[in-house]
Amino acid sequence: MLDMKKKSTIKHVTKKSFTFRFDGIEIIEKHLFQYVERGEGSEFDFNVSVQTNLDAKNKLAVYFVRVNVIKKSENRIIASITTACGFEIQNFDEAFPNGSKDEYLADRDLDLALKNISISTTRGVMFGEFRGTPMHNAILPIIDPSTLVTHNKSILEK
Repeated sequence: MLDMKKKSTIKHVTKKSFTFRFDGIEIIEKHLFQYVERGEGSEFDFNVSVQTNLDAKNKLAVYFVRVNVIKKSENRIIASITTACGFEIQNFDEAFPNGSKDEYLADRDLDLALKNISISTTRGVMFGEFRGTPMHNAILPIIDPSTLVTHNKSILEK
């Protein structure tokens, strides 16, 4: 079983061809911390974190995306959502060969593509979840996943 709190470390390697498909999409958590009136302070910033967990036995790569929505006028988190996008990787051992202990190597283009798909999927989930609420206009902008900063702490820990 996949340990969601144990983060997989990934380093990028050479380019190859890989076959993958969506295995599942889940909302892990969703919070609305503060009610926002429509039109009031409707400018938002977004803090986006992505974490990858790998399950070699089941040939799965799960990309967790956490988005904190920040009300610009107050510089305060007013909403948060975390999704999990699972991908079955047909040639998993080639896509994510083992490096040292608890570390995997990954094709850079494959890793960035799966991050991009996961962030875009989260954007759609956010729109569906926030539609009809004062958070309706909190639309996650397009993000280049190669610009995200790597952190050692799991985004799934409280």
